[in-house]
Amino acid sequence: MLKVRDLEVFYGPIRAVRGIDLDIEAGEIIALIGANGAGKTTTVRAIADFASYKGATSYDGKTLTPNSAELNLRAGLAMVPEGRGILGRVTVKTISTWAPTAARITPRRQETSRKCSSASRS
Repeated sequence: MLKVRDLEVFYGPIRAVRGIDLDIEAGEIIALIGANGAGKTTTVRAIADFASYKGATSYDGKTLTPNSAELNLRAGLAMVPEGRGILGRVTVKTISTWAPTAARITPRRQETSRKCSSASRS
């Protein structure tokens, strides 16, 4: 379902992630384990397309497009941030339902959401 080949992430001249390969099938639960600064979060950020990377990624048989986090989210691939307080008291279970919901949002519904959102800020 999720395939990653030769993933590399750089922060300037520093290589933070070096040549990672992953194969994760539907229903599998995995854990990235390592010391602080080992590249766990950077790896997940790159797969979700929140960090620039080199390598190849595919999800559900489709090649993920670099710099297209929104398209990847619509395909059902999302990252739940680890920062404390970012989402308040929202549970991981609730967050895990958001990606499939976002995948069903049509461009017209999305535009309507934006208009409602900007109107409520006024």
